[in-house]
Amino acid sequence: MSGRAGRLPDFVCIGAVRAGTTWLWENLRGHPRVWLPPEKEINFFNRLHPILGDEPAAETVGDGATRPGATGGERPRLLRDRLRHLKPDRVGRYLRRLRPAELAWQLRFYGKAPSEAWYRSLFASAGGRLAGDITPHYSALPAAGARYAAELLSEAKFILILRDPVARAWSHAVFDLTRYGRRPVGTISAEDFRAHFHNPHARVRGDYVRMLDLWQGLLPPDRLRIAFFDDIGRRPGEFLRETLLFLGAGDAPYTPPKAEEKVNASVKASLPAELRRELAGIYLSDLEALSVRLGGPAVGWLERARAALAGS
Repeated sequence: MSGRAGRLPDFVCIGAVRAGTTWLWENLRGHPRVWLPPEKEINFFNRLHPILGDEPAAETVGDGATRPGATGGERPRLLRDRLRHLKPDRVGRYLRRLRPAELAWQLRFYGKAPSEAWYRSLFASAGGRLAGDITPHYSALPAAGARYAAELLSEAKFILILRDPVARAWSHAVFDLTRYGRRPVGTISAEDFRAHFHNPHARVRGDYVRMLDLWQGLLPPDRLRIAFFDDIGRRPGEFLRETLLFLGAGDAPYTPPKAEEKVNASVKASLPAELRRELAGIYLSDLEALSVRLGGPAVGWLERARAALAGS
């Protein structure tokens, strides 16, 4: 998609959060017909249209390194946040591995306030390849933000990956509370987990019924792929091939580098039965609707939730 200066992405993976989007980024970015930015998440649309629970003062939630609503004066802080979330022994390695073109991209990314011109400039290096933006928070955009994205990217294809909402909510809580709270998982109380489950920031990112109503109302079926995290685990190669076919890049020879690997996994932690029941109760009505609406893996999600509530 050409633009006045730079270009717009040809495809966008809008989420969901903690549903395999980093795995997709890792396995698409080496494809000969695909170009992805050096940073996985651009967070453009949610900076202009903040998501419920993402007020600018909230800095310790979410799985991105940037904050919605950032202004030009806050841009240096975004870079500090990015480096802060790297382990100390990895900061130097991160800076040293940047090639000149990547460094120039980073300067554009961190050096200017979000705008349409800024967004276009981030994809200027794609050339003739398919350019993509993988930002899982877009799935939870307010209606105005989703409409703006659909209108601006009027020719782009969109991908939404859904995961069992109970498992997604647990992964999201473990990830946030260990990474941003900088606490070992064994020190996090059940009350802290419950607070995260009910936080508006987390709830809106697990509200699949709302996501489907919104995005399916804005995009025709040939431009919106609804996929399942379950398939990444069961048949990763086929999942990737289907995605590439959807994007129009499925006929190029390609060996994905991390198709069989877990990428950006949360700290390993078993979901206690008590908290599983609580999450099952939170999402039961959604799961009943999703099992009818989506079928496939969503039927299994509902069965597991009912089993948890029954204590089995």
